Amino acid sequence: IADNQLPLNAGWDIDKLKIEMQELDELGFDLDLIGFDDDMLSSLLEDLTVEGLTDEDDVPEFPENPVSVLGDIWQLGNHRLMCGDSTSIDDVDKLMNGNKADITFTSPPYNAGKTPKESGKYKNDNDSKTTSEYVSFLNDFTLLALQYTDFVFSNIQSISGNKTALIEHLYNLKENYADVIIWNKGKGQPAMARKVLNSAFEYIYVFSNEATRAIGKKDFRGTIANIFELNPNKGKEYAKIHKATFRVELPEMFIDWFVESSVYEPF
Repeated sequence: IADNQLPLNAGWDIDKLKIEMQELDELGFDLDLIGFDDDMLSSLLEDLTVEGLTDEDDVPEFPENPVSVLGDIWQLGNHRLMCGDSTSIDDVDKLMNGNKADITFTSPPYNAGKTPKESGKYKNDNDSKTTSEYVSFLNDFTLLALQYTDFVFSNIQSISGNKTALIEHLYNLKENYADVIIWNKGKGQPAMARKVLNSAFEYIYVFSNEATRAIGKKDFRGTIANIFELNPNKGKEYAKIHKATFRVELPEMFIDWFVESSVYEPF
C-alpha cells in the first residue's frame, strides 16, 4: 500500500482498500507509515465501522423488563411505533395522529394454536381463537386499517386453524376484496403428517375501499405479476420462536411496488 500511496501515482479500489486498512489496523500496524493523511485515514476507518444490526433479518434480544407500556408511542425519526391494539380505533387513531398512509402491509397471527411443547405463540395470547373469534379479529383490524390507508396487503397462510375462517373473512369483506397475490416460497417445508401436502406458498390478500384490481399508489402496467418467488426466512434465530418470520426483503418489495410515501403495519 505504501509503495503506491507515497508516489501519489496510483488509483484505488476504495472498497478493497477499506478492507485492507481494517485488517492492518486490527493487526496493530502503524497506519501513519502508509502515507495517508489523518483525514483520509479517519474517513476510511470510520466508513468501516458497522453500526446497528449485523444482519437485516436479525432482531435484538427481548428485555426481561420492557420499558414500553400500553399506549406508549415512540417517535423514531419519521417513524412512529406504538405499544397498542391494532383492533382498537382509539389506539390506531392516536398512532396515526390525523394522518393516512399509502398502504397497510402486514402479516397477522395465523391462529396456529397450541402445540405439545408450546403453551402459546405469543405472550398473553396463545393464538388459538375459535373460528368466530378469529374471523372477527381479521375483520376488525382490516376494516380499521382501511380507514387510515388506501390498500391493505395481508400476508397469511392457510392452515388447519384458520382455513374456514379465511373463507368467511373474505366473504365478510367481499366489497373490499380487490385481489390476491401468491408468494411462492420454493420447495416448502416437508409435511410431517401422512397424506398432507407440503406448504410451498402463502396468500397476500389485497383489500381496498374501491375493491378494483387497480392497486397501489404508484403507476405500473404489465410489470408486476400476481405470483412472485422468495425463499422464506429459514435458519434465523427467531424463526425457532416465531415460525412465520419472513425476510425484510418481502415488505421491501411491496414498498417498492406500491408505496409513494408511507406504510402502516398493525402487527
